[in-house]
Amino acid sequence: MVDYQCNLYERNNMRLLSREEYKRRLAEDDKSRERRLELQKRYHFPDWHLSVANDYSFEIADYIYNIACDMDHVPTIVECGCGLCNIIGDKKLDEFFRIGFDINETLLNAERELYEGKSISFVKGSFGDIGCGRIDFLISVNFPHEIPTDSLKKIYSSLFKRNQITYYIVDEVTGNYPYHHNYSSILPDEYRLYESIGPFGSDGGERNIRIFKHL
Repeated sequence: MVDYQCNLYERNNMRLLSREEYKRRLAEDDKSRERRLELQKRYHFPDWHLSVANDYSFEIADYIYNIACDMDHVPTIVECGCGLCNIIGDKKLDEFFRIGFDINETLLNAERELYEGKSISFVKGSFGDIGCGRIDFLISVNFPHEIPTDSLKKIYSSLFKRNQITYYIVDEVTGNYPYHHNYSSILPDEYRLYESIGPFGSDGGERNIRIFKHL
């Protein structure tokens, strides 16, 4: 079991989770990894999907949980580019309604087995396919750094017109990524930076989680 998350904890005084909580999550990750290894033999997805031991994924899930518990309705949580649902698949979010979008049908089939019986719906698609109406939390991390900034701005213009999104959770990165977005400059005017979590390590740089909220 890798404990690099505990080292990252020492570097960052903005964490929501304690060292003990990280260790507990990492122990759960070892069990999940065994199940993912079984699924990989049939679905042949890349090795980096084998682990859920991701410090910023833990932080996002806990952040959502802390806000969602105070809502007067069952919140809807949507993740675009969900992979194997390291964020919305977190056990702390089991009582909420969740939808995962991904363009990879193989991953979606693996997810349906991995989270069988959970309150998660899986849909093949990306930003252009999200038409859920009211969304309390929308998450999209990692893959938007493959999209040119001008294209992403056009995508957002349509996405936010079709859906009522309260919180939008993204990551801003430095390092070895094709594009480095400043979301404050490309999101619709009615969204403001509400909170930040980080920094976390990334490929050759740093990753900061940004939470934007509709005014």
